[in-house]
Amino acid sequence: MKSIISITELAEGDLFEVTKWYEKQKEGLGEQFLINFESCLSVIERNPEQFVNQYKNFRRVLFNRFPYAVYYKILSDKIEVVGVFHQRRNIFRELKKRNKK
Repeated sequence: MKSIISITELAEGDLFEVTKWYEKQKEGLGEQFLINFESCLSVIERNPEQFVNQYKNFRRVLFNRFPYAVYYKILSDKIEVVGVFHQRRNIFRELKKRNKK
């Protein structure tokens, strides 16, 4: 069963910043990052409960090629992507801030 996925403005901002950074490093790398992000969304869409809760009700799916993860939560009517974070960031602090919004 496919689920509706929404991406918060903060997550869109994360995605934009990271894509821009990778594109500066090497032409085409930002596009590859976006393709990997889309792959993560496809995995979430097919089976959102496949991944365990990482913090409160937030779940995580790891990128295959990049040191990033997509964080999302399952709501009654949709799946909400709340962030795209580098794996070395203090994830709990970031999620705690976003959980209040």
